[in-house]
Amino acid sequence: LYDGARLVGPVVKGTFTTWKNADDLIAKSLNTGDIAILTSTIISPSTKAVIAEFMAKYPKAKHVTYDAVSYSALNAANKNVFGKNVVSSYNFSKAKTIVGIACDFLGTWLSPIEFANQYSKTRKVNKENAVMSRHYHFEANLSLTGANADYRYMVKPSEYGKAVLALYNEVALATGNSKSSGETKLSNPESEKAISRVAKELVENKGNSIVVSGANDEGIQTLVNGINKMLDNYGKTVDVVNHYNLKQANDKAFTDLVADMSAGKISVLMTHNCNPVYTSPTSLKFIEAYKKVATKISFSQVMDETSLLADVVCPDNHYLESWGDANPKAGHYSLQQPTINPIFRAPRYEGTRQFQDSLLAWSGVKSNYYTYLQAYWQNHIFPQQGKHLDFASFWAHTLHDGILKLSVSKETPAVVMAKDSAGMPIMNGVAVASASDTAQVETPVKEEVISTVETLPIPDYNKAASMATSGKGGAFELVVYEKVGLGNGNQSNNPWLMELPDPITKVTWDNYITMSPADVKAMGLNEMLRQDVTGSIATLSVNGETVNVPVLPQPGQMPGTIGLALGYGRKSSSLKVANEVGVNAFCFLNISNDTIQL
Repeated sequence: LYDGARLVGPVVKGTFTTWKNADDLIAKSLNTGDIAILTSTIISPSTKAVIAEFMAKYPKAKHVTYDAVSYSALNAANKNVFGKNVVSSYNFSKAKTIVGIACDFLGTWLSPIEFANQYSKTRKVNKENAVMSRHYHFEANLSLTGANADYRYMVKPSEYGKAVLALYNEVALATGNSKSSGETKLSNPESEKAISRVAKELVENKGNSIVVSGANDEGIQTLVNGINKMLDNYGKTVDVVNHYNLKQANDKAFTDLVADMSAGKISVLMTHNCNPVYTSPTSLKFIEAYKKVATKISFSQVMDETSLLADVVCPDNHYLESWGDANPKAGHYSLQQPTINPIFRAPRYEGTRQFQDSLLAWSGVKSNYYTYLQAYWQNHIFPQQGKHLDFASFWAHTLHDGILKLSVSKETPAVVMAKDSAGMPIMNGVAVASASDTAQVETPVKEEVISTVETLPIPDYNKAASMATSGKGGAFELVVYEKVGLGNGNQSNNPWLMELPDPITKVTWDNYITMSPADVKAMGLNEMLRQDVTGSIATLSVNGETVNVPVLPQPGQMPGTIGLALGYGRKSSSLKVANEVGVNAFCFLNISNDTIQL
């Protein structure tokens, strides 16, 4: 909130200007061709409605969701198995046997605070819980979750798919289902031997077990879904009906957008809450494509890597200065209210402006976002709550409580709201009257019970097995991961986060490659240094990208693998804390089968 790098007003071509000048420039560009709005996952239903307003005003506009760390494979796998393009929710508190494959669910994966709460309930033995859950974990580099497992096995990244397929086949054999073809031999005999034991215990706890993987691989995630399905875990420890709305990124849509940009098909690109110049894989050549877009608009609060190349920067409010709402999980809503007036405002500054207010202004909607938010809740949320309250009372109660839970089956998609002749949203307690007034942001997910989705065609698990085991290994394999404190690096300009010790290595202020102590010794690293120097600097080359990075011997690292954390290597002089600290591991991501994989 008090970051000195925050912008105090709009910027055009590197120079501060007025909101009127910025709006006039943008207005001229919006009718020149195709428009794309590139955002990270949005869980705010009213914000999606605002985007729908803009797309209704400009039919050539499209909205693409892109997350720096993608979970696209989870969505694709649920589409394959259940016909639902969503991320399942998970409940570790109901699991007696827990299996993780390259999945740091206690540290960084999906919803770690929620999972840590659930996980702790099965790990404490008392009168009500006489038997502690058992946790098996397969991974290459030592994670916070792996460090807490009862049994941990080392596996190369190229063999994650083989490990999942081996587990799938063992569970299929024990439950009378068909096995899938494919290679299941692992280079670590101990890990391979453990698969049978793990499968046996999973089957013994059908309906009270859970298998999760953090691999962004459609084949692996489809097989994991198949395992949980054979174990009767859906509706118990795994839930595809009461799903998350988190992590909605579509990797193929993003790669297609970059291709359109490169071909000169996109005239205007808006980026909100994402920084693709920094986070996109070098192999995708986003920067080259970005430079071909005629008008580039960023809503970043600081001059980050993408904003530095943008034509116009329209700085968004900080979330503590903003109104908003959220729908993180099916049926679960919350309201967000500002805790402080915008710090940068007239007369001293031109000021910041909330992203939603900018889009509403460009869409010709006369109201501000706060009025629009209230109207959205009156028209779309209030009719679902079923209580005999007037809207004013409902709004006051919900704002006070902060949260609201509704029936999943009654959820509605984000739509363009009816407006009066002055362009103000109608607040009358009813939904939009005619289909002509409605524009969907994306195809709404039709909620159904598990018994209905069971009638879908049986997924092609042989195809999934082929996809999962297609990776080729090498003498050394790289695992790119998120640190618990720094995540994907979007808050890396905060010195407190830089100073926060990693829970496994205890290192601060840098990223580094973690290696097996045996590999470090075999390569002669860390041997020729003075007594006061604690590590070697190695040259790391992957996919044509080369960096120099410190080496850290890490017990528990699979031999023949190295780990490197994301979130470092920022390149913007305005980011005084993060600039040039560490190396950028995002450049090592690669595109395979239209899916961004770590």
